[in-house]
Amino acid sequence: VIRVQAGQYAENVVIDGKARKGTKDAPITLLGEGKPKIVPGKASGALLQVRRPYWIVEGLEIDVRGQARFAAIFQGNTQGAVLRRSHLHGGTLGGGVTTHGHARGVLIERNHIHDFHKPNNDDSHGVVIQATSRGIVIRDNDIHDTSGDAVQCLNPDSGAQKPAEDILIEKNKLYSTGENAVDIKTCHDVVVRRNRMSGFRKSPTSSGEAVVV
Repeated sequence: VIRVQAGQYAENVVIDGKARKGTKDAPITLLGEGKPKIVPGKASGALLQVRRPYWIVEGLEIDVRGQARFAAIFQGNTQGAVLRRSHLHGGTLGGGVTTHGHARGVLIERNHIHDFHKPNNDDSHGVVIQATSRGIVIRDNDIHDTSGDAVQCLNPDSGAQKPAEDILIEKNKLYSTGENAVDIKTCHDVVVRRNRMSGFRKSPTSSGEAVVV
């Protein structure tokens, strides 16, 4: 366990090839105590970047402060990676949390994700599951006030990419977004269950549905 004390940290948290891999029996936990706040530093890219397996990130506040960045990104060999009990808000790129680049086995649970808005009401989603992702679980999160969907599973960018598959979206509170609670595009083996969805209205980019498949 790596314990991060309360305070404000202007930096990116990057867990990549230089970091040790966790294992199923011995995951590595980055644990915020007293909700330390991560804010943008001089580096570019998402404020939290996870590219190693069996890393658990828990108890952080990630404040993107209106910059065109994701709060968190999971990419590559992320089997057993977890984002839990964290507060993510304030970005102006395509969403708050995203999985892409063959991300697999990621659990996103018990987070508060809100206020992701692209300029001119373009799409900025709470959680974006991109093509080539596998085994993604989005559970027991509070996601609201985004200019796009609370959760979107994207189309592949090209015919060479395989769609995302094995997706579970359950027990979330999804409400008051600019588009839908859940928008499933070209994705395989998706389960959506036991969610509470509310506050959807017709807009220039949505007919006001809670769920679109």
